[in-house]
Amino acid sequence: MSVVDKPAPRWRPVAVVVGVVATLVAAVAVVFTMGNGSSPPAAVAPSTTRVSSSEASPSVTGSHAVTPLDIDLDRTASYRVYLQRGGGQPVVFAYIDPQRGEIRHLDEARVFSGRIVGRVADRLVLATSRIRLIDRDFATDPVLIDGDEFVGTWRDHAIVAEYFPERTTFHEYRVDGSEARSVALVGRRPDVMGGVVGDSVIVERAGRLLSFGLVDAAVRPLAVGHLLGVGGDRVYYTTCTPEGACTINEATLERPVRTTPVGDYVSTGFERAFADVAPNGLAMYLYDYRRREDVVLALGTRVALPSSIDTRSRAWAPTGDWIFSFEQATGKLEAVDFARGHIVTIPLSSADAAALEAIAVW
Repeated sequence: MSVVDKPAPRWRPVAVVVGVVATLVAAVAVVFTMGNGSSPPAAVAPSTTRVSSSEASPSVTGSHAVTPLDIDLDRTASYRVYLQRGGGQPVVFAYIDPQRGEIRHLDEARVFSGRIVGRVADRLVLATSRIRLIDRDFATDPVLIDGDEFVGTWRDHAIVAEYFPERTTFHEYRVDGSEARSVALVGRRPDVMGGVVGDSVIVERAGRLLSFGLVDAAVRPLAVGHLLGVGGDRVYYTTCTPEGACTINEATLERPVRTTPVGDYVSTGFERAFADVAPNGLAMYLYDYRRREDVVLALGTRVALPSSIDTRSRAWAPTGDWIFSFEQATGKLEAVDFARGHIVTIPLSSADAAALEAIAVW
């Protein structure tokens, strides 16, 4: 998971810290048992692929109107691109299936409000004032689960945080909505909730990164700094030396992987960087303030992206190789393969382009 809405997130700030490593204080954890425990990328050179219009004659399959899309995307992809309209609460009204090469519009009787914030096994996670699990076809009614924030997936179960003044409880839910167990991190609410890496939830509290074990409820210090996000087996965060030299750090739970100078990824007069980590953890994108462009850092290599996040809603594919981007001003939906320097324009009907406000890819 990335710290990323992936609608694609407006960038969440994370502070760049100036300071020295301090003694890390482990938090006391309490366990509650409930039920049974159970080669570098090339620079992007836009090359738009023109495809047949999605205005053409849709067929109807079950409760979905289906329109073929002749698009040059990965036909082995198991993810879908969900199109959401606004109006108080986001609502999914259609989805694109790259594997089948089609767009499917949901019957109005089968639409449900909520932002799509993740996927657990074969279920999507919808977030409103409540968190719900629903099948990827929206064919069944959603299942309500308790908690305040979806954290990530662990062993095909959903991890959901519930916040209390004195603790944060992490509930583990099966896809049928039943709770397997829960564990609690004692102390005040984390400042930044990262996500699940391995068997742990990564959080930031008071300028310190902590790993909280979902198996043993143990709190382990990771670093002094500020969390950018997590994905796959990677944790991204910023640190600064006493002299003020600041870096973006990529690490696993066991060791550092690489560092990158913060440089122009922090706006003048501010202390915070903006980043979104790919779900597989092998890339992230940031904004370069001096050059005024979005960039991807992939395995330490910098790749410039077309256009700007200020005018676009973006979402990573779970595979970390495509970035889907929608620009409301033009109504254009694109898929960017930054590693190959390839851009695919996905045709939308005028009605879909007018309704679309956010995208989610799961």
